[in-house]
Amino acid sequence: MAEIEHLLNKNMAIVYFYLRKPDSLKRYSAKAFSDVSKIKHDSVSYHRLKYMRLMLEKNPLAINEIRKVISDPKDDDKLMSGFHLAQAYTEFDKPENAKKFIHVMLETGDLKNLTFLSSQLYKLLSGIYVKEKNYNAALTYYRKNVEQLSLYAEKQYKSDNILTILKYHEIKTRYDKIEEEQKVKKNYFLFSIIIAAMIIVILFTLYRAVLIKKKYNKLAYDKLNDELSFLNSHDVRKHLSNILGIISVVHASENKQAAYEEMEEALIDSAENLDNSIRNIAAKLDNYSK
Repeated sequence: MAEIEHLLNKNMAIVYFYLRKPDSLKRYSAKAFSDVSKIKHDSVSYHRLKYMRLMLEKNPLAINEIRKVISDPKDDDKLMSGFHLAQAYTEFDKPENAKKFIHVMLETGDLKNLTFLSSQLYKLLSGIYVKEKNYNAALTYYRKNVEQLSLYAEKQYKSDNILTILKYHEIKTRYDKIEEEQKVKKNYFLFSIIIAAMIIVILFTLYRAVLIKKKYNKLAYDKLNDELSFLNSHDVRKHLSNILGIISVVHASENKQAAYEEMEEALIDSAENLDNSIRNIAAKLDNYSK
């Protein structure tokens, strides 16, 4: 955690150097190296922040601090340190030192792909020659400054295009994935609606079938009731009345034996007819129950 805090404070101090805010730079530098042991552990950063503060304060001692950084083998950004030394030479009226050092930097080949840094060095040279009123040289280096800036802008444009394309593909892939998920959800939703509709139709059909069956059963019951009422009021009562009439005649006769023998056949016919009527009623009830 302490290392992260040290790194953050150090980077914030550097940011304020480029924003040209010496007080903020000084404050974050103090935070970064509040632990004295950090100075020995990270001496390059300590001297770098120190020369940055001195440069903002217009103090020529910044040159000595920059040299300390450049001479330190732990300095992993010697090009930036070199640029700052050239800048310090220029600001503190050491134009010959600045020109010599800038030419050395430009001739090393380390700046081949660092077009922006090259443009800034050419800009320093152009400014030096303007002060010396050597306008031809100033114009030459100004043109080189513009040329390097153009190359830098072109590289940035290409890089931005590549990044834009990559970002586009990333966004498109993400969009396609979301769209596919939405399609699945939509299909699932439609499927759910279809299933729900089918269930509703089935339930409605079953309900309607139940209603129809109930209505049919009621009609069948009413029909059976009518038929049974008819059979009961006509056939059963008719045959039963015949039997009762025959019995009454036999019972009222003086010679019951003779009367019975005379009425026996009619009595048997009426009894058989009554039995058939009862069987007919039983058959209808049996069919209804099925």
